[in-house]
Amino acid sequence: MKHRLAFIFVFVTNLSILSLGQTYETIFGQSSTQWNISFCQLDQARVIERVAFEDTTMFGSNYKKVGTKQGNTIYHNVSPSEAAHGFLREDTTLGKIWFRGAKGDVVVWDTVEYLVADMSLTLGDSFVVNLHPFGVGDTTAIVDSIYYQSGLKHIRLNYVPFFVWGGNKLTFIEGIGTNYGFAYMHLGTIPNLCLCLQNYSKDSNLVYIHNSCPITNSSTKIKDQPNLEVAVYPHPITQQSVLQFDNHSHSEVALLLYNSTGQVINQYHTTGNSFTLSSKMHKGLCFYQLRINTLKVAEGKLLFLD
Repeated sequence: MKHRLAFIFVFVTNLSILSLGQTYETIFGQSSTQWNISFCQLDQARVIERVAFEDTTMFGSNYKKVGTKQGNTIYHNVSPSEAAHGFLREDTTLGKIWFRGAKGDVVVWDTVEYLVADMSLTLGDSFVVNLHPFGVGDTTAIVDSIYYQSGLKHIRLNYVPFFVWGGNKLTFIEGIGTNYGFAYMHLGTIPNLCLCLQNYSKDSNLVYIHNSCPITNSSTKIKDQPNLEVAVYPHPITQQSVLQFDNHSHSEVALLLYNSTGQVINQYHTTGNSFTLSSKMHKGLCFYQLRINTLKVAEGKLLFLD
């Protein structure tokens, strides 16, 4: 009997050790966490910058506040139109992330907490996406792919928001969150037609980048050149798209536009710091590359609106 009890004790202890060891990478940096999301509407486009800062406790759970940094100030308890500020928490043992909106005066569901990512799901499992602010209600998505990229687990679902143009499927990314950011169920007053997580940084180190978001704002290191800052946005009045970048050395910059089959449809050159493209000459979605001395220094997508 003593031997049997000893065996049970060792078996249970080993199970506990295994359970405690199954943790996922945290989404938070030790000192800072920041991410950028593409945003566009019919007459506006910009990059949403969000930061996680300052620990707080609510309803018996620990959260990080999520806000917008402007200069030395972080704005949190406001209701921006493009995406909610709020509170973010995670459980690295379960691989789950929750987001709660900061205010509910614009959209009544803003202060509700939703599960926004679950790394424990397996193929065929379901996940509920809540879009009540637009009267859509709950949508049940199904996991259709699980894979690893750069050592991080990815869980893809068969779900794309009905309002997103050419969007990628909702994907949970270990240590990052999702390819839609965290507030994709807290949409604010207007939907984001270009919902896409551009990049994610922890402790000022870039740990994730997606170069094919519809609107980009990225920094690329190029050989024998300073950092090239690139921004792409539609002009709100002239129905033109502007691609702007830093070109302090006045190098000749080539812009190549491709269609979906990879065929070059237009090519432009400048020694300045921007290209202005007419939507009358280009329709829908196309791909672009920026090159200096034949070296590719940036790439992404351009979405031309009618």
